[in-house]
Amino acid sequence: MLIKLGKIKEAEQIINHSLRLYPENPELLVNYGFIYLSKELFNEANISFSKAAELKPEYADAHYNKGLALLSLNKVEQALSNFEKTIKLDRKSTRLN
Repeated sequence: MLIKLGKIKEAEQIINHSLRLYPENPELLVNYGFIYLSKELFNEANISFSKAAELKPEYADAHYNKGLALLSLNKVEQALSNFEKTIKLDRKSTRLN
């Protein structure tokens, strides 16, 4: 919510603290990836989304956002692969339809 409100610094502090307590939490990693995306740190965002997808392979949001980060890095084929995974995992998703 803080990220959507543009309160990136506050969100980053909270997520950093939370990740120290729960370093294997895929939802926190995805939120951290959003922070990196907002700062245009696409490689770091990709790493965060990748770890989330590795920890929870069925987590469609991790694959979708990894695709966005990869697309921003001009890694189109890898991005498309992640978008395809998103569709397979989340058939009801309207993001890619």
